[in-house]
Amino acid sequence: MDVFSGNGDIVTSCGSFLPFCHKDYGAFFEEVAVEEGLRGWAMTMGGSSDTRIWTGHGIQSVNQSTSYLNEHTDEELLGVEACYQTTKILKGVF
Repeated sequence: MDVFSGNGDIVTSCGSFLPFCHKDYGAFFEEVAVEEGLRGWAMTMGGSSDTRIWTGHGIQSVNQSTSYLNEHTDEELLGVEACYQTTKILKGVF
């Protein structure tokens, strides 16, 4: 069982009330993940994040989860494999 949270999320909104991007933009990131040979990456709604700042300026944005544990504490950990996958998706985007 994976104890890390937020693995493989392409967050496209803050709940159901603040979209970060058009759904086609989020779908593009899903397609890139597949092209890069990554499984399980999918669009989802999320909570508040700094991504809303970009959205507030009209910039299409997604928030990719890099897998975490004990977030916002002194014991926060990063899931290295998910972080690597995020980098692979970004490389594919560019």
